[in-house]
Amino acid sequence: MSYVRFNISDHYQCVSGDLHGSMTEPLIATLTAEPETIPEFESALRRFVKSESDWPPLRGFKRHEDLEPYDAGIVAIDLSSRTIGFDTTYSIPCAAGRVRVPCEFADEDDTWIPYKLPDDWIFVESMALYRGTRIAQREDK
Repeated sequence: MSYVRFNISDHYQCVSGDLHGSMTEPLIATLTAEPETIPEFESALRRFVKSESDWPPLRGFKRHEDLEPYDAGIVAIDLSSRTIGFDTTYSIPCAAGRVRVPCEFADEDDTWIPYKLPDDWIFVESMALYRGTRIAQREDK
């Protein structure tokens, strides 16, 4: 099925939910807006994910951390420590890339938007390492 469990954390809360693995790039690209809170993250995500309703992009997410992988894996983003942990077989998160944004009109081509995260974002390839790195980074800030 290619679903990935995503966790988004800020200094005060965490939300988690399962989305198709193709959402990895838009979620990582959203970090270029440098959101500090989950509501800021959701607002910035709308640049890359078009919705046909007024519902927030993360509407099905639960208000708790869930670092257990699901289907094709897990991606965890901690806004406070600027740490991204992943263990996924679908798409490897990286600091630079491009995101396809569907066009509003059927006769136009989709738009590809490049992104590059600031150099202080840390990517770690395991949930155990993510937990430790996140804690250490939060203490340093």
